Amino acid sequence: MVLAGIAVGLLGGYGLDRLLHTLPAFTVIGVFAGFGVALYAVFLETK
Repeated sequence: MVLAGIAVGLLGGYGLDRLLHTLPAFTVIGVFAGFGVALYAVFLETK
């Protein structure tokens, strides 16, 4: 679950960076956002 969230954030951010020519801004934002979403999903599962 955690790796999937990070991977989605990474790929989404990388795609935006390639589209907007802003490497690595959205890649970094995407990784942190994916990590946050993954941690929230883990929190909901353990609640």
